[in-house]
Amino acid sequence: MITDENSKSLPSIELEILHEEADEANSLVDEASILFKAMFESKNLEKNKDDHVLLLKRLLDFEGNLINVPILNYLFATIARVCLNSHDYKNAIKYAQAGIEVNLKQSDAQGVRVNNVVILDTACMMGAHKEAIKLFDKSPNIADESVKNMLQNMPSDSDADAIFQKMLKSTKRPKSLVLCLNEQLWHEEKPLKTLMRMMDISRSEALKYKAAADNLADSNYEPE
Repeated sequence: MITDENSKSLPSIELEILHEEADEANSLVDEASILFKAMFESKNLEKNKDDHVLLLKRLLDFEGNLINVPILNYLFATIARVCLNSHDYKNAIKYAQAGIEVNLKQSDAQGVRVNNVVILDTACMMGAHKEAIKLFDKSPNIADESVKNMLQNMPSDSDADAIFQKMLKSTKRPKSLVLCLNEQLWHEEKPLKTLMRMMDISRSEALKYKAAADNLADSNYEPE
């Protein structure tokens, strides 16, 4: 049951959760970086892929329960990269596009570039070299010119090009992106998600508590 004392402590609890989530996000990013480097040294690429799949599950769980959504400004690129290394091309593009949108909103050119690179790498891994070259025309700084020259000399798979193009045109995005782009909505959602975390309750239960608190506040209001 929520008491006045619980409500008063909410801001400090939110701050504590912020630090916890930032630490966990940094830890997940570090793990992803280690796995990515290991991919080029591993003699067992299938195990590396399986390790990426396991990490992806943890990343998606973290994203789904995240309260401080601005963390996703940089985490979308990590999720996209881990999707790619798990051979989940569709979600790699979906999360990279989310990363591009949120970093465009923040005017973060480097963040946009990092996510564009994931999309380029996805095209290359799929064998969609024709579509990869188009990405250079759209974003010339996406990679070194030598990469474009190499791609121009490689055969492209027309089926892969078509599939990649369809994925790229998709407007599907992670649900969490809405909160990243709409600050007011995030501020409305933040205390609700904090309550869910504090009390280990469902969203529907948290909404009932919120409605009860709002009604109590209204009943105690006395106009001057």
